[in-house]
Parts: sequence; structure tokens; C-alpha cells
Amino acid sequence: MLRALARRILGPIVRGHKPKGHCVIARNEHGLYCVPVSSAFRPAPQAVLSGKVWEADTIRFICENLAKGGDVIHAGTYFGDFLPALSASCVPGAKVWAFEPNPESFLCARATASLNACENVNLFHAALTDADGTIRVVTMGPTGRSLGGLSHVSTDEGSMEVPARMIDNTFPLDRRVSVLQLDLEGHEASAITGAIGTIERCRPVVIVESLPPPALKTLFDLGYRVLSKVDGNTTLVYG
Repeated sequence: MLRALARRILGPIVRGHKPKGHCVIARNEHGLYCVPVSSAFRPAPQAVLSGKVWEADTIRFICENLAKGGDVIHAGTYFGDFLPALSASCVPGAKVWAFEPNPESFLCARATASLNACENVNLFHAALTDADGTIRVVTMGPTGRSLGGLSHVSTDEGSMEVPARMIDNTFPLDRRVSVLQLDLEGHEASAITGAIGTIERCRPVVIVESLPPPALKTLFDLGYRVLSKVDGNTTLVYG
């Protein structure tokens, strides 16, 4: 059944842009996922392929805050392992704004959103930073193995050019964001710089995997404080 569903959903999505290798359809309590085989050895795919939820406490924390209303900005999305849960937790009219720079991961995330009929997800093939345009990211390790969720902004040899966006020029002024979640492999400071207007206007809960000193200072200057650690992620709240 899942194989037939995969052929029906993935065919029109990846035709002409087939991810390296292929994908496997997996399921956990939140939904179905298009998992890229090229990075299936990574922890997040391993969890989902075994029917578990990766960073379950982080997802739960985000969903609890989404229940209060407002949108969520979610980056990097990888293959969409957060998308079904976040989409289902949005109140009516709220949206998920998701960003993924790795081309293969983006296609898989788009397939995951389609598999779960996540109509309230706006997914962008882009890296978040402090200016619109393009930026270079590394998606493969030195041995040619896919980095998957470890893809990161870099000008190192083997990097590729991808679209770049700043949140303030992407997130509409008539929307309210309640959660800003960034898993950007060290590029959080630039993304936060590009989101100052949105953060000042909406005062969302902020969740970051890594918190470089410039990002921490920026958030502290805006009136934020550290709330807790969840699955190794730092959560910050205003006031």
C-alpha cells in the first residue's frame, strides 16, 4: 500500500528532479515520510524508519505553543520529519513556514507534506540568512556521502549555490508568528539578524539547535531569556 502511495505522490513531484538514489516511505504516530536513502544512516531518518519520532519533546513543545494560535517558522526542514505534527497542531487559519536549502531534502520534504495533505504548509527551497539572494551550502561530505540534515552554509570546495531568504522579507506583516524554530547548523545568528523586525513585532518563542554568542546577544538585547533545554535545543521566551 505504501509503495503504491509513494509512486502516486512522488512520481509527479520528483520527475526530472529525482533525488540521488531514492526514497523510502516510513510511518510513525504523526504520519508518513519520504526519507532519502542517501542519508538514511543519520539519526533522524533512523528514528523515523523504525517508527519512532525524532526530537519528540521538541515537537511536543512547539505543538503546545501552536495550540495558542499563530504561525510557526521552521528551518531547516530536512525531509519534513516535523511537518505532519506541526501542520496538524496549527489552529484553523494558521500556517507552517518551512525552509530547506538542500535540494534533495527539499524534494523529500515536499513529498512528505503531500503524503500527509499538509495544505497549511508553505515550503521554500531556501536557506535563511540576513539578505535575500543566493548563498552557498555544502550538502556532501568529503567522501561524497550525503550530509542530510547536517548540510550547512559554507564556501568550501563542493558547495552549491542555493536561494537565500531573510525572514523579514518573507513572513507577511499581516501574519503573527508564535514559534520561530531554527536548526541551521551554526547559521542561526545570520537568520536571526534577518528576522529582527518579525521578532520585535511578534515576540515568538524561539527554539535554536545552536546558539552562537552573536545570536544570544541579539536575543538578549531584544528582551529574551533562556527558558529551557529540550532535546539539546535551547528555548527562549520574551520577557
